[in-house]
Amino acid sequence: MMSGIASATMFAGAKDMAYCDTQLRVAFDGDAVLFSDESEHIAKDHGLDKFFQHETLFENKPLAQ
Repeated sequence: MMSGIASATMFAGAKDMAYCDTQLRVAFDGDAVLFSDESEHIAKDHGLDKFFQHETLFENKPLAQ
């Protein structure tokens, strides 16, 4: 079903950036729709230092299915 909403948007990078011809980098902003919102709550409640500690601690743990 088409809702007129882009599933992805591509932006041109800054003109003065060095580009790599062999790598594509993608950033996801899935919020709690695609990903757990636990990290967002930690960032809001305890700040970025705790957020990064939490992300490092659980970087190899898959999200719940």
